[in-house]
Amino acid sequence: MTPTKSTKDTDAVAEIDSPTDIDNPTETTTPTSKPRRGGMGWLVAVLVLAAAGAALWYGYQVVVLKQAQQLHELTRQYSTLEQQFSQLQQDLKSQNDTFKATVDEQIQQSNRGLQRVLNEQADLLESNQMAVRSVQAELAQLDITQQSSWRIFEARALAERAASKLWIEQDIAAAVELLKLADSHLRALSNPAHQAVRQALADDILRLSSLPAQQSESITLTLGSLRNQLQHSHWYQQPTPGVSNSVNEASASGWQRFKQSFTALMDKLIRVQRRDTPVQPLIADTYFTASKERVLLQLQLAQQAALSGSQQVFEQALATAIEQLTTITEISDNADIEPILEQLMTLQEAKLQPELPAQLPAVALLSRLAEQYAVGQTAEEDL
Repeated sequence: MTPTKSTKDTDAVAEIDSPTDIDNPTETTTPTSKPRRGGMGWLVAVLVLAAAGAALWYGYQVVVLKQAQQLHELTRQYSTLEQQFSQLQQDLKSQNDTFKATVDEQIQQSNRGLQRVLNEQADLLESNQMAVRSVQAELAQLDITQQSSWRIFEARALAERAASKLWIEQDIAAAVELLKLADSHLRALSNPAHQAVRQALADDILRLSSLPAQQSESITLTLGSLRNQLQHSHWYQQPTPGVSNSVNEASASGWQRFKQSFTALMDKLIRVQRRDTPVQPLIADTYFTASKERVLLQLQLAQQAALSGSQQVFEQALATAIEQLTTITEISDNADIEPILEQLMTLQEAKLQPELPAQLPAVALLSRLAEQYAVGQTAEEDL
């Protein structure tokens, strides 16, 4: 135990006797401070490594796992979309098959309907062809005599129809066309024996074609315009002439004396009416109003007669209207009456219907020719 103690003492003496430690006391702490700095570095390194590990672990947990989840979700969505796509492909295929079957069925129905129509048309065409062949065979069996008789009888029927159109229906244009058609039948026969009948047809056609057109419609419109003008015109009495302008009773005729007396009477009535009862309508105005109504009534009768084609009633109505307007112009100052009166006098000379011929010679000649052919056919049948 003693050597141990001496060793410790020697070491303590050596530590005290060292000049370096005595002269520089700060360096005595240096050996103890270096180990402490190394521990702090390792601690910082450990902390940095721990933080990096924690960051890596957090990154792995947050980023990698989240990406893994997203990848899993995308995989699942892709599987779902793939299933939906497969389902859509199946539906589309089913719809395509159904549509194709429907279209094929409709095409078949259309083809059947078209084929049925074609068959019907073919049957109709065949029946028409058979009818045409039958008619052609019958025409082939007809001789020239039968054809001539048929055309003669047809021409006579057309001429009689033209006469009915002319005298019953007053249709000149239709009568001309019917006569032309009758002449076409005779022209088709090319028989010189029919020349007289054809000449009579040509004369009748020329005579009817040269007739003037009907004026009933234009006359009716003109009378309507004149009635409207008279309806809106205002009539008033002409001032009574003085004594110096009066007609000499010795040299005046009965009609002039009557007009003079009538004018004087109207003048007295007007003066009495205006002096006594000025509120009531004047007697002269009432007279003119009644005269206007009578003229309008006569024009309306003439207009109706023009529509119906009654020439006699038309002329009588116009004559009465002209006579009344002439009387009014002698005692009235209205200048609108004179032109209307002149137009009525012009219309009085018009003819509602053209003067039709009393007879058509071609009708009688065709009737005689048809009777000759009928007699000839009867004689041949008797033989």
